[in-house]
Amino acid sequence: YFVFVVPSMGKAADLLGSGKVSYAMARKELAEAQGEMGGASEEELKASREMAEELERKVKEAQEAKDKAQQEADDLLRQREEEFKTQMEQRQAEWLQEQAKAQAADELKAVEDKQKHAEELARLQREFEEKQRSAEIAAQRRIQELEAAAKKAAAEEEDHRHHEQAMQRLEEQLMLVMPLVKEANLIAQELKRPHRLETKMHCDLTGARRTAMRVTACMHKESVRLFEWTPETLENRVYLLRELLQRCEEEGFEVAENLTDEDDPLWD
Repeated sequence: YFVFVVPSMGKAADLLGSGKVSYAMARKELAEAQGEMGGASEEELKASREMAEELERKVKEAQEAKDKAQQEADDLLRQREEEFKTQMEQRQAEWLQEQAKAQAADELKAVEDKQKHAEELARLQREFEEKQRSAEIAAQRRIQELEAAAKKAAAEEEDHRHHEQAMQRLEEQLMLVMPLVKEANLIAQELKRPHRLETKMHCDLTGARRTAMRVTACMHKESVRLFEWTPETLENRVYLLRELLQRCEEEGFEVAENLTDEDDPLWD
């Protein structure tokens, strides 16, 4: 693409800086000159970039939330362990004090106190273990939720990137195929052949929520569809049509009428 500037009317840098011309405008002008609509506008490209940035931000936020939840869960578990340790030490100290006071008491009373102390310690141990299990289950559930959210955000970002790549490939194929189809039809008309080509887009499913776009040239003869050419085949056949048209201009159009199927660029 290029921009033509009249020297007497200004410089190219001034014209580009004014915003009156741009790459997207030049591409659209070229596509309209070929008889088809152009590519995406600057607004659409900007919206696509903003969507990609938003998806990337969501992935980052989901990962940060997961890491924060993991840290909070670890801190809570350490706090519970410290509280349990302190409580156990306090109980042990109280028991020792009680034992010192009970030395003068009879032996049966000391045994009963010891048994009660053991039962109390066992109860505290059970309560601590139950709280630990509950905290671990809650933390694991939260982490799983955050992992699912992070995977979803990453999948959305991947789908968006795949869509952008597919649309870019489609646009590239259209920019190649459409001018060749137009040129092939003009040559066929010049040779007085009843064949006509038209650009056709196909949408193929490649996986869950994903599609692949491809472009072909569909050949028609007297309104009857015959076959389709890939962009590579079309490019080769247009080259052969150019050579055939040059021969006809040099030797006469009888050359096109006496072609065998193998020598006919429009035969497949």
